[in-house]
Amino acid sequence: MDIKKQFSSATLDYLSRSSFPGNVRELKHLITRAAVYSESEVIDVVDIEGYHANLPIHIQSDKP
Repeated sequence: MDIKKQFSSATLDYLSRSSFPGNVRELKHLITRAAVYSESEVIDVVDIEGYHANLPIHIQSDKP
C-alpha cells in the first residue's frame, strides 16, 4: 500500500521556522509520526502540535 501525503503551507512554514539544532533525526521522527498518525492526505500544523516542544501557541492552520 503506497499512500502519498503532503504538508500544508502552514506546516511547511512552521517547520522552516522551527529549531532542530543539529538534530536531523528529531525532524525525521517528527515527519514520520505526522505521516503515520495524520488521518488526512495533507499534514497540517494541528497534526504535529503534540510532537514538537517549540511549537508556538497560536498557529494558523490550513484546515477549516
